[in-house]
Amino acid sequence: MKRIKIAQIGAGHDHAPAAIQTLKLLDKAGIYELVGYCVVPEDSGNLPENSYEGNKAAYEDVKQMTVEEILSNKELDAVAIETEDRALTKYALMAAEKGLHIQMDKPGGIDGDEFETVTVNYGNHNINISVL
Repeated sequence: MKRIKIAQIGAGHDHAPAAIQTLKLLDKAGIYELVGYCVVPEDSGNLPENSYEGNKAAYEDVKQMTVEEILSNKELDAVAIETEDRALTKYALMAAEKGLHIQMDKPGGIDGDEFETVTVNYGNHNINISVL
């Protein structure tokens, strides 16, 4: 079975540490190949317990990258987007434009039109989009 190459965008949202831990487990199980993660500007300003700085241990042994490095990786299959709600569709649109499958945190953003663009326009281009 081909492993799914995935990266996580965002590291400061309150669910982000649990998401990266799950991706690490799926990597060990041979399902995913966790390529890396990135911290985004929207990650700053969170409460200490939800911040990247407060949860660095969750990211040990995972390559830190930039958004640009993740999105330009031609071998990547998918991204998990774990940012603040206001930035979810921003990064989902960027990933969809690259043809990447997307798992994003609920509620899928705060702009209904942007969310519709992600789900309707790109959902019709063989891109799987999951909002959990």
